[in-house]
Amino acid sequence: ILTSVVMCGIVAIVTPEAWGQSAATVTRMVSALRHRGPDSQGLHDFGRCVLGSARLSIVDVDGGDQPILSADAQTGVTFNGAIYGFRQLKAALSDFPFKTGTDTEVILALHAKHGDGFLSHLPGMFAFALWDGPRQTLTCARDRFGEKPLYFAQGSQGEFVVASEIKALLASGLVEPVLSRQALSHYIQRLHVHPTQTIYANVHVLPPAHMLRFHNGRLEVARYWEPPDVTEGMTMPDAVERFRELFDAAVQKQLVADVPVGVFLSGGVDSSTVAAVASRHTQGLKTFSFGFRQGVENELPFARGMAARYGTHHFELADEDVDVSALLWRMQDIYDEPFGDSSNIPTFLISEFARRHVTVALGGDGADELLGGYLCWSRHLLNAPAGTSPLVYRYAHADRVYFTPEQQRQLGHTGETDSLIDYRRYRTGTVGDMLRFDMELYLPGDVLVKTDRASMASSLELRAPFLDVDVASFCLSLPDHLKVDDAREKLLLREAYGSSWTPEIRTRAKQGFGGPMSEWLASPELAEMKREYLGDRNQSIFGVLDFNGVQPFVESNNQQTWSLLVLALWMSRHPCSLPAN
Repeated sequence: ILTSVVMCGIVAIVTPEAWGQSAATVTRMVSALRHRGPDSQGLHDFGRCVLGSARLSIVDVDGGDQPILSADAQTGVTFNGAIYGFRQLKAALSDFPFKTGTDTEVILALHAKHGDGFLSHLPGMFAFALWDGPRQTLTCARDRFGEKPLYFAQGSQGEFVVASEIKALLASGLVEPVLSRQALSHYIQRLHVHPTQTIYANVHVLPPAHMLRFHNGRLEVARYWEPPDVTEGMTMPDAVERFRELFDAAVQKQLVADVPVGVFLSGGVDSSTVAAVASRHTQGLKTFSFGFRQGVENELPFARGMAARYGTHHFELADEDVDVSALLWRMQDIYDEPFGDSSNIPTFLISEFARRHVTVALGGDGADELLGGYLCWSRHLLNAPAGTSPLVYRYAHADRVYFTPEQQRQLGHTGETDSLIDYRRYRTGTVGDMLRFDMELYLPGDVLVKTDRASMASSLELRAPFLDVDVASFCLSLPDHLKVDDAREKLLLREAYGSSWTPEIRTRAKQGFGGPMSEWLASPELAEMKREYLGDRNQSIFGVLDFNGVQPFVESNNQQTWSLLVLALWMSRHPCSLPAN
């Protein structure tokens, strides 16, 4: 039997009774996700439920079309993601009558064996919709860290719709979007919408590590996985040995594909570690790097050194002749919500570039949150008074909050967002608390949204070995002193893989992937864009923000300017009903 791993866009619709328009509706929704799955599109009508898929083939490119059905065709699943190590899972589920070589069918097998508890046995990155015909129940779930997206909404006649991206939900014609004032406030503060919300009050996101069930018109959403507790007592040598074992296995599993695989090599310690380990298991590994000409340090020389050390087939892309104004408009189509992190532009460019050579790429996402990569904040916590709330302390040291409450009032927007955060989950006042906060807020709300949309816009699958459930669970269980001290970050990673890096990478400071915003915003093209979209009272943005309050930020040419410009462009491209004051 051939094997199949697929990356897809998925959709589902459940109606109160069989509805003759369901298949046509799902077809429109699938078409809106064609960028996620250009190889084939399919659907299956169960009567009250229709499942659909747009497929990007990764393994067994000639097989594995979705949805995948049970032997009696009463149950089916549509799946976006990759179940790493699925061959071993199939061997352990040998009593199930597998019909295909897909990893998708493992979900059906686990559901048949374990019932409602099957998610605890499912590894990998995933979002799926499973229709259980005999029980007339739709079950959906999302992976533990939010690598793959899943959204849902309800129509006025009781229709329940699910999709990988918001644009597919809107393509159903069953949802008239209404802007969420609270979500807008979170965007203004932090450049992205909170990962438990969407920008629309009547469109919802399934949070990471959660599942939903829809049965007889009733919706239930519940968490199925919790991060492990911290375990004290492990020594650094023991931690290094175990981490190497788990990470090596994760990289090997994520290299499995019948299409070309590469690595995003930024020149930092995380991607360098991925490249070093991957090169041991892949001949002629392809690596891809992006460099800026101005405004930020060019990372190409650092990446070039690692590529030379491991003999990879190395490709470089620089921001030459980049039309930032055109790319800003493109981002508004790719991102269904306002997204103010400027690193989405280089991430999109390197994804588009890499897709010419590979279909799958591994990256270093998750390492900062798991292993203590944000020393500028963790050091503050190490020196904070005992019992200090990590969130209060971090707010005081200006972490990713870009408009103060006073400035928000100046903008004419005072939406409240603190109720979105369950502070009880972060109350020990430790570095570990802060890392967990990043794992549950910044990683799924910013980083993984950025990489999923930017890569899938070019039909490229990105994989993150650091977010392998075994690797991540182990890292989350480690005490702070194995991750950071008052002088260095990522202690475990340095001990485990520092010898695999070039000397230049071992000693360089951490650098983000954001573009040179000030230079971009000062360009004639963006100056004109600011004038048109931030200088005209009739623009949509001024339905929610105060025109006079916005003007002092227009010529700052900083992150505040960028965030407001992105919001103005997004609102002009995405008409919706505005919330009542």
